[in-house]
Order: sequence, then C-alpha cells, then structure tokens
Amino acid sequence: MECYFSNCVRKPILVCECKSKKTLMCQFHRSNHFEDLPNCKHHINHLQEIQNPAPSKSEGLIKANPLKSSAFPSHKSHRNSSSDHNANFKILNSELEEVKSMIKATKKVLLAQTENAKTEISSYANYLLALLKGIKKKCKKLSMSSKCPFQQALKSKNNSYLSQKQSKITSGALKLKLQIEMINSKFVLNAILADLEKNSIIDLSVQKISQMTTPFDIHNLYGIYPDTKKLFSYNPNTNIVTSCELNLPNNLYGYSLCYADGNLFCYGNCLNKAYQGTAFLINKEGKIKSLRDGIPSIYSGTIYKKGFVYVFGGWSNGKMLANARKFNIKSNKWQILADLPVPGSLYCCEAIKNKILISGSSHSRLFIYDIYSNSYNKCSLKLCQGRKKIICKHYEKVYIIETEGSIYESFAGNIFEWEILFASNVQNRGMLMYKSYNYRSVFFSIDNKVFRFDLKTKSVKQELEV
Repeated sequence: MECYFSNCVRKPILVCECKSKKTLMCQFHRSNHFEDLPNCKHHINHLQEIQNPAPSKSEGLIKANPLKSSAFPSHKSHRNSSSDHNANFKILNSELEEVKSMIKATKKVLLAQTENAKTEISSYANYLLALLKGIKKKCKKLSMSSKCPFQQALKSKNNSYLSQKQSKITSGALKLKLQIEMINSKFVLNAILADLEKNSIIDLSVQKISQMTTPFDIHNLYGIYPDTKKLFSYNPNTNIVTSCELNLPNNLYGYSLCYADGNLFCYGNCLNKAYQGTAFLINKEGKIKSLRDGIPSIYSGTIYKKGFVYVFGGWSNGKMLANARKFNIKSNKWQILADLPVPGSLYCCEAIKNKILISGSSHSRLFIYDIYSNSYNKCSLKLCQGRKKIICKHYEKVYIIETEGSIYESFAGNIFEWEILFASNVQNRGMLMYKSYNYRSVFFSIDNKVFRFDLKTKSVKQELEV
C-alpha cells in the first residue's frame, strides 16, 4: 500500500473510506496536503475532523501541527498526578516514533535520487527539523515539574518508595530519555541534511549543522597523531578537520582506537622502545579516564560490542602476538580469550551480530570469532599477505578493502562467501588509524591521509591530508 501522492515512500495511514476505494496518505501529507484530495463528502467531513480533532488516548500519531499542539498542559498543571505525566510520556513516545519513521523514509527518498523526490524533500526536511525542535521543547517543559516521575527517579538514591505503577512510568521515562538523546545527537539527520545541501536541494548552512553534533560523533573519523598528544577529528559532512591537545601522560605511538559507548577507547603504546598496555577513555569533553593496563603491545585490533572492547593480536618485544582479550568498561577488568589461530599485528575488526571478523597485514587469512563459544572459524577467502585490510559493514553488505590489493564484498548473512569487486588503489605505507561511516560511505585514515570508500560506485579516493 502506498501514499496517495506518487513517489512518496513514507508509511501510509487510512484517511477515509469512499464508496469506490480506500484513500491512504502518509502522516506528512495528511497534515499538510489533505485539501488536495478529491472533494467527496467523506473527504470534506474528514477534513473538518482533522482541523478540529477530538482528543483520543489511543491515537498514536502527531497532530496536524505538532509545534502548535496543546498536547502538554500549562506549567501549573504539571503538578498533577503521575498518571497525567504517564499520558504525556505516551504522547512524546508516539511523536518520537513518528520522527524515527520519517527519518527512515527520508533516507529511502534520498537513495532513490529521483527528480520528483528532490522537489518534495526541501519542505519535508525543514518540517522534520522543526518537529524535532518542538519535541525537545516539550521534553524540557515536562521535566521542569517537581512531581515528574522521571525527575524523582533521578534524584532518588533507592527505588523502594516507588509503587509498582510509578516504577513502570519511571522505566518508560528513562527509555524515552535515551530516545531523545539519540535524536538530539542528530547522527542520521545531519548526514541527510548535509547531503541535501550538497545537491543544492535545500538552502541550509552546513556549518550550523556541524555545531549541533557532539564532539564525539559516531560518524566522524578520529585518530591521534603518532608521537604526539593531539587528537584529530574529521567530519565527513563538512569536510573539516579539527584537532585538540590532550592531557596525556606520554606521547602515543602504535595505539589502537575504537568508538565505545559514547567515548573513544585507546589502547597500547611504545615509549622509548618500551611496550606498554596503556588503556584509557576520552569522553565527550576531551577528559582522560585511565583504565587498568592490559598486555603490553601496539598495533592490536580493537572493536566494541555489547559493553566490551575486544582486543586481538598486536606487536611486542620484536614479535607478533596471538593472544586475545576483552575489556569490561563498567567493571574496569580484563578477561583472557582463546588465542588466535596464528599470531599477527595491524589487525582490523568488524562486529556482525554475535561474530567478529578479524584480519591483519601479517597474513592472508580472515578469521571469524564467535563471541558466545569463544572460538574461531577460518574463512576460505585468500587475502594478500603484507597488505593492510579495512573491514566494514553497511546494512546487509560487508566489505574488505586491501591496500594496493582488491576490494571484496559479501552479504552479512553469509560471511563465508566473497566476491572480488575492483582493485584498490590505496597506498600500503603507514598505519591504519580508524574507520567511520555515514549512510552511503566509509571513511578511514592511514597515517595523515583520509580515504573515502563510496558504497554506490564501490570506489576509493583520497579526501584530504590531515
């Protein structure tokens, strides 16, 4: 079933039922273009209902104009019972779900790249941005209430005073807060709006968008300049590199870096030919939190998965390592895992469901580690020895990019079968630092060069030098 308006990919809802057929429209067109429908009596009556809606607790959709909606009572009425807050949270949840579906639909429209889609996307993107601002304002207004169960839960040191009903409301509020933080970060929205600006579809300042993002954005590319205390960040939306001086105890060399639950996890160092197992987190403000040291090594492969950072292989005291370990960020503890089938360094990893794909420059093999069974499977794919590998996933596809080698593709559901796409022109000199994604490209850095792997053309090109 499709929306009444052609080339619209958003999820439709039933507007009204005529004698001839059922009319379906998406929420966006239902709110803004209802008058464009045929003028039958059913449509006219339904239009009046939309313009003067009756309150309904079961309605899970936003109103015609969400920014002027009176879904929330005045400031004084926030001191009502927790049941009122529960209803308000339900309204917010429904609006957030609507925003999620709209973001998903916008991505589909962008990928379609049709002329009809481009003419419509301008007003739609601005509408979506305004809707987000409206939701944020409502959330702030709601949290000001002294009797808000969400506020009570934050201030309370124990939950023994909460009744069963209040506990249910609190858990819903905490879940809602996570959803709000995710949307406020605008990870997906920034990529969408930047792409619209790039293609001259809307007139929106990219510089303003970049200011909305948090210092550590999962779609940015990060690295630490070797033998320095400087962290650099590359924003693919703005093509701007920023750097900051970190308050590290020593200069870093041969470290491993990965994005872990809103922080950057750094591991390993070599100082004056002495190998160290230094581990620390860099938070959003750039503050350093020292962690328990691990096995002294450099050039290890790191990947974050479900609260743990997995570390594979490395180089220490003139030899390659085969050991594997995982680090629990919450408990600050290391745990030894099963050794790799062969020792190696300069590893690159990618997590797919309960498995981690691992490969390094020191050999030609691809290993698949099972998180639950703590065991390895060998893949029949033969890679080039002595070449660095970048393993990355995008939706249902997985890619392996070799420096001065080939580019391979596989489906995430079948990671044991691979197909060679093209030759890779990425230089083999230097150290792989990090990789990041947006919705249609993969970015990675080798030494001071940033490369972009375009998922549409399956080609790699150098973006800039840091």
